[in-house]
Amino acid sequence: MNEQSKVAWRRHPNDLLQLHDNGLISRDVEPHKQFQWQNIESEDWFKKIKELIGEDWYYYNSDITLSYQYDDLGFRNHELVWKNQDDYRNTTHRPYGLVTGSSITEGSGMFLNDLWWRKFRHTKIYNTALAGIDTTIIAYNLGAFLRMFPKPEFVIVSLPITTYNYSLRSPANGTGGLVRNLGPWVKALDTNPAYGHFLDGRRDIEADKWSNAIAIENIKNICRSYGISLYWVDHNSTVNENIHPDSPLYGAISYTDKVICKPNPYHWDADNNMEQVYKRLTQGEPWKEYKKPHARDGMHPGADWHLELANEIREKWLIE
Repeated sequence: MNEQSKVAWRRHPNDLLQLHDNGLISRDVEPHKQFQWQNIESEDWFKKIKELIGEDWYYYNSDITLSYQYDDLGFRNHELVWKNQDDYRNTTHRPYGLVTGSSITEGSGMFLNDLWWRKFRHTKIYNTALAGIDTTIIAYNLGAFLRMFPKPEFVIVSLPITTYNYSLRSPANGTGGLVRNLGPWVKALDTNPAYGHFLDGRRDIEADKWSNAIAIENIKNICRSYGISLYWVDHNSTVNENIHPDSPLYGAISYTDKVICKPNPYHWDADNNMEQVYKRLTQGEPWKEYKKPHARDGMHPGADWHLELANEIREKWLIE
């Protein structure tokens, strides 16, 4: 690991991923143990943010009240949908929904019960999201999970923010639309010792575009073969007007698919300052435009955003 990686990533024990004997890629942690920080967070970072915002901050006491814990499969849940894996495997039909994605859905910097998928009272939800992963791991884990456990009624895929990197149109070509320069972010993911083993394709732009397009088709095919309803939550934009037509991702998800576009509302002037902002974040240094609605880590949308998304899902897809 080079010196730059040591600075950029703190490598908390609960950041690490492992390919387990059961075939799933997930956290390499002791089940049900409480971890205090994740990803870019640290005690020094937390102290600086507390001083910056003050006692009225939602997360002011969260060094005591917020923790990350993982179930027997290495995913962030209080427990498996059923009490133990044997009971879970032998159950023929207990309706539940499966959600997957990356850091927004796993809940980096978030209380578990503030996450959008924790807001449904009448439908059990099992979470397999992992911060830092891409669509290839989502597709792989979905297939591995369904080979072992009873199928869910539905799957909601929250697309990682890097899915459409290098594929979005630019305002310079007259199309407008949503554009984010995620190059520094993807480069950091690529050098992160916790995730790098699983993200080899990140160094090749064309491989990145094709791997995401293929993974999306794999997810569709898996759900189709099992007869599972599939929904998408997108934090960039899947609509073709925003995707460069030469990209393999053009048309990967269309208007006919069940999709909600819900961008992260907190912008850092990403096209111009992403590298600077990211450097400050990973070194635990707050910046002047830090907003209270953010999650505790300053990088992800906060509790109000998650509640809005849950309400949109409830209204549009009738999931209660």
